[in-house]
Amino acid sequence: MSISTTSSSTSSGTASIDVASIVSQLMASEQVPMTTLKNNITSKTTLISDLGTLKSKVATFQTALESLQDPTALSSLVSSSSDQTVVQITNSTGAVQGRHDILVSQVAQPGQMTFDQFGYATANAGLATGETFSISIGSRSYSYTPPTGVTMASTTIDDLKNWINALGDNLSASIVPTSGSNYALKIQGTKPGSDNAITFSHLASGGGSVNGLGGTPGSPVAPTVVSAQNAAFTLDGVSYTRKTNSITDALSGVTINLVKASATPQTISVDPGTDKAPQVMQSLVDAFNDLVTTAKKLSAKAGSSSGATADGSLANTPTALNFLNQIKSMMAGDIHYTLGGTSSNISLGELGFEMQFDGTAKFNATTFNAVSNASAILASGIKVGYQTYVVRDPVTGAEISKNTTDVNLDTYLTSLLKVTTSTTQAGTQTLAGAFDQMIKNEQSNIDDLNKKELALQLVLDQKQTSYTAQYSALNALLFQLNNTSNSLTSALSGLTNGQNNK
Repeated sequence: MSISTTSSSTSSGTASIDVASIVSQLMASEQVPMTTLKNNITSKTTLISDLGTLKSKVATFQTALESLQDPTALSSLVSSSSDQTVVQITNSTGAVQGRHDILVSQVAQPGQMTFDQFGYATANAGLATGETFSISIGSRSYSYTPPTGVTMASTTIDDLKNWINALGDNLSASIVPTSGSNYALKIQGTKPGSDNAITFSHLASGGGSVNGLGGTPGSPVAPTVVSAQNAAFTLDGVSYTRKTNSITDALSGVTINLVKASATPQTISVDPGTDKAPQVMQSLVDAFNDLVTTAKKLSAKAGSSSGATADGSLANTPTALNFLNQIKSMMAGDIHYTLGGTSSNISLGELGFEMQFDGTAKFNATTFNAVSNASAILASGIKVGYQTYVVRDPVTGAEISKNTTDVNLDTYLTSLLKVTTSTTQAGTQTLAGAFDQMIKNEQSNIDDLNKKELALQLVLDQKQTSYTAQYSALNALLFQLNNTSNSLTSALSGLTNGQNNK
């Protein structure tokens, strides 16, 4: 027990207990379970973060694998045209190497009508009372109704422009200066093709047709008309018509953009580009090594050959890296492919994917190039790693899901990362990815630990209050006893002094 003595002008000394120090020492031992609990929460939080990191590395590896299995990612085809001012070419997935002849007879264009010879931008349109005016685009017809405050006879070309633009159809109107003080009302379609042909109807009050707008009284001006039309072209001797100049359905994987008509046939070429197979193989190796290196770091034991100064978050879970062993096992299997009508097998090792003693891999370009048709094999559309697999919780080792049919590595990675449907003895069930399930389990454990932390903190607070009260009371009693002792000492001293003076 910690006791201190102080002096004052009224007493020779006062004994007291250092309550704060005693309570602090007692609570230090009481805090041990709380410290353990907090460390456990911190450890679980770190594990969740590390599982997220591991998941991202698996996702990157899957992306690299899917590139290896995607023929379009292995070699690019380059499309070209003999005259870019007539035909322009772009290619996408599904383009086929080859050369084609094309003759562009006409390009698709929208319709256009121009009513010219107006003296100013708000000139009278030349409509009389009782007349009707309508615009048609394709099979759709719209009749003009003057806006509030405007009559048919007072309608201007600006009123007609605003009415047309408000229709909301494939039409656009504008007023443009032509020459000198002349202005024109231009009405044009916004989409090409004969289905979008533009016409107008101007009927006099007696029902007769009026052939235009404006002009001198009784002499309307007919519009200049550009007819809407479809594109027309001949490709490899076959005639085509289309409503647009962007043709996507004449050659597989190729978009033909018609620029202008020409009497001269053009050549479309789809040629092989740079072979990307070696780069894609190297990317797979890099992604695999990144995943392996991360897994090693997270599972390393302190003081091991890895040089780790502390255990990794997965160091005490021996089943944590079962998924990585499964990946390696599936990558060691045969790749089935069909080339030139002949089915055969090859391994990733024969294509230059070589495993190292430390568990990482390297790409051997010499081995890859030794296979004369290596790029062609990959471009044929392969699938890596057919095998039956079981997905297990890396912490508990418990079975999460089991696939009873042969699947490939990409499917297995999807089961780790994304929601999947799995068939087990219990039936068909929809499961979140294994990593998400693990993260969810650890978060649930943290939630339980947080609840325990709150309950334990209440107990500790009550103990601290109790200790403080007990030792404060003891301190008060000690103070009273000390005061009584001092009083008795004083009284005895006075009595002794009195007797000595007699």
